[in-house]
Amino acid sequence: MLERGIDALSSNAKSMLVFAYDIIIVVLTFFMSYELRLGQVYENPELMQVILNKCLIIAPVQLACFYFMGLYRAIWRFSSTPDLIRIIKGVSIGIPSSFLVLFLFQSLGGVPRSIFFIQWAMLLI
Repeated sequence: MLERGIDALSSNAKSMLVFAYDIIIVVLTFFMSYELRLGQVYENPELMQVILNKCLIIAPVQLACFYFMGLYRAIWRFSSTPDLIRIIKGVSIGIPSSFLVLFLFQSLGGVPRSIFFIQWAMLLI
């Protein structure tokens, strides 16, 4: 039933659905990487505010990298090796780009460098 509903959507609507999913996943993996690295992040309101502020910068940068790597060109039912390579390229360029943008526009104080490696692994999974 759900499959027929998604198939009925236009390709533009499907792309927007995938884009919304990617926004959620990028933000969640950033929060989860902090949780894995530091533990009990959700109990510290100041740290949650810092993470949220960093997410406002990281999400657009990574999504732009996904777009320029061609992840939203086609919505596919079955993925192939070129699709996997595009995903790996998008994530592998998006993480260092977000690190660089955070470094240039905000200080990296309070951001463990391992967060970006953890998020890279989580986005690939």
